Formats: sequence, structure tokens, C-alpha cells
Amino acid sequence: TPFEDLILAIQEIEELLGHNALDIEFAIASNHTIHILQVRPIVVKESIIKHISNNTYETMMDDGKQHLNRLFESLPHIPGNAAPLYGNMPDWNPAEIIGTSPSRLASSIYRYLIMDTTWAIQRAQYGYRDVSPSQLLVDFAGQPYVDVRASFASFIPATVPDELAGRCINFYLSWLRERPELHDKVEFSVLPTCYRANFRKWRERLKTYGAFTDDDIEHLEQGLKAITSAAFKRVDGDLESIKILQDRYEKLKRHESTSDLDRLYFLISDCRRFGTLPFAHLARSGFVAITLLKDAVDVGVITPEALEHFLASIKTVSHHFNHAAWEGAEGKKDWNEFLVEYGHLRPGTYDITSPQYADDPDYFLRPVVELKKNFVNNENTRNSRWEIEKKAFFRSLDKLGLPSDPIVGESFLRTAIEGREYAKFAFSKSLSTALECVAKIGSSLDFERKDMENLSIQDLLSLRDTSYNVEDIRKDFAQKVSYQNHLRKISTGCKLPPLICGTSDFDYFTLGSSIPNFIGSSQIRAECVDLSSDGNNQIDISGKIVLIPQADPGYDWLFSKQISGLVTMYGGANSHMAIRSAEFGLPAAIGIGQQKYQKYAQAKILELSPAQCSIKIIR
Repeated sequence: TPFEDLILAIQEIEELLGHNALDIEFAIASNHTIHILQVRPIVVKESIIKHISNNTYETMMDDGKQHLNRLFESLPHIPGNAAPLYGNMPDWNPAEIIGTSPSRLASSIYRYLIMDTTWAIQRAQYGYRDVSPSQLLVDFAGQPYVDVRASFASFIPATVPDELAGRCINFYLSWLRERPELHDKVEFSVLPTCYRANFRKWRERLKTYGAFTDDDIEHLEQGLKAITSAAFKRVDGDLESIKILQDRYEKLKRHESTSDLDRLYFLISDCRRFGTLPFAHLARSGFVAITLLKDAVDVGVITPEALEHFLASIKTVSHHFNHAAWEGAEGKKDWNEFLVEYGHLRPGTYDITSPQYADDPDYFLRPVVELKKNFVNNENTRNSRWEIEKKAFFRSLDKLGLPSDPIVGESFLRTAIEGREYAKFAFSKSLSTALECVAKIGSSLDFERKDMENLSIQDLLSLRDTSYNVEDIRKDFAQKVSYQNHLRKISTGCKLPPLICGTSDFDYFTLGSSIPNFIGSSQIRAECVDLSSDGNNQIDISGKIVLIPQADPGYDWLFSKQISGLVTMYGGANSHMAIRSAEFGLPAAIGIGQQKYQKYAQAKILELSPAQCSIKIIR
């Protein structure tokens, strides 16, 4: 095949140059002749690849192939017979939240809190199909992937019979397999998960390309309509659960005699039960709200300006954070009180080595006084177009057979979007405090944070049931830390595509261009800075277009730095940073993908134009 010939050519170039980290531009002619156009060396971190042989990488990739083959078997509780797919962004977006090469601690906590059981419980309670005991997260070569087959099955309404559900899952998987560039936009472009104004698009696709009958589509449509209608009624109850989490957190905080190990257990257990489960419900309701609004724009019920003004009027945690920061600068809010309220946030929410805001408050938390002007603008001017057009929006909901009372409807839209961000903020406090408990436990055993990130949450919680002495625990942990640190170094050197369709993806793949999610309407041209680069986390970023790999909530501090634009490698249209950018009217491109990110990260000046859906390198 052409790719086999290309690999042989690359191997020959590596032998000639004595270097195997190369950026190679090539062309393949119609007769399969390989043409090498340009070869450039890639600067790599020697510490990562030092003393690791090619055979070691190959062994890890072979293990990934074997794991994939085992997972190809059909599951009795999931209808359909299509081969599974695995992606690092569809559904709960692990690449966005914990990164593509997460530590063992981060990955295990993400599993414990969400990906093992919480995600499936939430879907079943919301009205979708119960796919328990499926686990959503799968590791290949130490990198996190979502089981897309299980994910798609969990979005089928519970009222849909097995036979129809199986055909739906098969069709959705086939659609994504043929269009891998949609891997981070599955709910907007691959399968319907709620009822909406433009449902006709899905109806026509199912009928034309999937051979579904009118009765099939009606069954699916009615199930999604019931789920969407129910969403309007449950937001307040989910927020009550978040209040329970906060109350239990404060009680535990006052109980000073509790050991760090027991405190870790209580925090992480409460976080899963009263934090991430209601958050998952609120996130789903927030998605429904955003979808109804965006579809109303697509079918012409409201204008893009009305949507922009409505989102700008939303007051999420980020709004309150910046306003509180300004109050602190003006002496209207006690600084220590501000630190207690927001100091638990960290750029990497699941990363124990990532500093809390309170660790460097002068950088993360010191406010920008000019923010006051932004709040005046948001509150007084950005809501006008929505006020004019919202009656048409609620009339359209009435025609769809969805709750359409303007007071109830607008309350749902605001509470769902704001509640999702508030719930994330609340459970991250328990999570961040739990990570500090892990650090204290490690310190008592003479381990640093960078050592503790190589242990799983289960390794730590199992200490509550052990009778080992301290020295035995130290030896056991030291072995695990060394082993996991070695595995992670190997994993970092293994490259895999965003969407895994088969074992051949472990040998070679095409890194296609992702379709960014553009936010805002204004155009900005400015210097840019890549915060994923070492040494760039402490520089002045005001007025700059900032590039970050993940759209993690811990990056909220960026919005108090007067940046002019935001670009992320990962993130969906309904991701945390997409909502934040819309709230502040910040031009943004969310989820541009690895290929484009690597390209723009080398630039000095970018032009970001969301209205034109473009990013240009000026210099």
C-alpha cells in the first residue's frame, strides 16, 4: 500500500540523517509514487525518550491492540452489532478534562467520580436507556478514550424498544466512522439527544440514509420530546443536592480531628454522590437549554445577536468571580474571604501538581479594576436583542409541544446554564481539597506531589483497611510510583488518533483537521502565547490571544487577565470555556484540534475572526 511504501521511505530518511524525530512533508502520486517534499527536525524533550527503546513503545502499542480486540465483542445489555469506536472527546471529553496522557491519580479519580458508574446512572434517571454496568472510560497505551458504543446506547430514550435501539446505535456509529472529524461534535452532528426546532434534519437523515420508517422515527422523536420536556422540571432539585454537598463539606471542615485519610474518603465519596451526579444532570439540562437556543437561531426564530446577548447576560461563577475580585481590589470585599471562596480552583482540576489559586494569589486572583466597566456593559446593553425576540422563541417551543411559558422557560434556560457551572465549581472544591489530602498523606510518607500523581485513588483509600506499618506502605508505594512513572513516560511517546476505529490505528493514522467552535462576532488581531509551553504560565498575557490545550474550568483565572482572545486544542460547542467566552463576549475558537494547535502555537501574531470562522497567522 502507499502507506507501507511511505513508512519504508521514512525509515530510509531516518537512517540517512541519524535522527528519528522528523517533520516530513510528502505527496503520493496517482501511481502511488512517494515524493518527499521537505524534512525538518523536531525538537523533543530528551528526558521523555531517554533510555526507552523502540521495542518498549511497540510492546505498549501491541498491548493496546490486544485490548481493543477483546473489546470488540458484543455486549448483551447494549443493542446492535456494530463494531465499537473509541474517542478522546465524545461524551465527557477526557482529553479536555484530564488530558491525553493523564497521571494515574487524575485518571482514577475521573473514573471514580464520573466514568465508572455516575454517567450511566444519570442517563437512566434522566429518561435514557440504562446501560449499566458499562464503564465509559477505556485506556489504550495509557491514554483515555470513551467507549462511543456505550455512549450512543445511553442516549437512546428508555421507551425505544431493543430492536429499534440497536438499529439506531448501528447507524450512529457508522455515521461517525465515515466522518471522524465530527468526533468532538457528536451531539450536534451525529445523533439527536433531545428534541429541538430543527429535528427535521435528523428525521430526513434517518429516513434517507438509515432506511428508518416513519413509525421508527416517530417512536424516537416522542421519546426525546418526553426527555426534553422533563428537563424543564428537574433543575431546582439537582441544585438542592449541590447544597447538600456544600453543607457536608463545611461540617467536615469544622471537624478538625478527622485524619487526612478519612477526610479524603469522605470528600471523594460525597463528591461522587452529591456533586458529580447532580452536576451530570445539570450539565445535561444545560446542554438541552443551549441546543434549544442554537436551533432557534438555525431555523431563523431568533437572530444570532439575540443568542449572543442572552448568553452575555448569564451570570455564571466566572462572572461572580471577577466581580468579587474587583470588590476585593476596591476594598469592598475582605481579601481573605475572597481567597477562601475561590482559592481552591486550579488550572488542572484533577492534577495534584497543578497549583491552587491560593498558592499564588497575586498571579491568579489579583483583580483588574477595569472589570467594573465590563460588568456595566454586560448588564445594561447586551440583553436588549434577546428581550425583543424572546417571545418568538417561546412561541416556537409551544409549536414543538415543549413547555413554553415565558417565565418558566426563561428560568429554566438561565438556571440550567448557570447551575451547571455552579455545580462544577462546588464539586471542584471537594475535589481540590481531596487532592490536598493526598499531598499531605504523601508528605507523611516522604513522597512529593509528583510522586503521588503516580498512585491511584484506590491505592490510597485501601490504606483505611490495611494493617501494614508505615515502612511497608512506603516500600509498596515506592514500587508503584516507579512503575507508573515509567509507564507514563512510555505512554507520552505513543501517538494515537482522536478516534480509534480499528487496530490499524495503532500503526498509522491521518490526523485530520478538527472543525473549531467559534464564539463571538468581533475580530481581533494580537500577539499570542501558548500556555502549554514551559515557562509561559507566569508571563503577562493581558491583551494577548491565549492558547491552552484543555478547556478546563481551572483556567477561569484567564478571564480576569484582560486577554483579547482564546484558542483551545480540545473542547466542544457546549464546553465550559465556550460558555465562559460567550458570557464575556470574548472572541474564541474552542476545540481546534492537535494539528491546528501545533501550527498556531508557533505564531507570534494571530488574527481571530469568529464571524468569518477563521484564524490567520499574521506573523
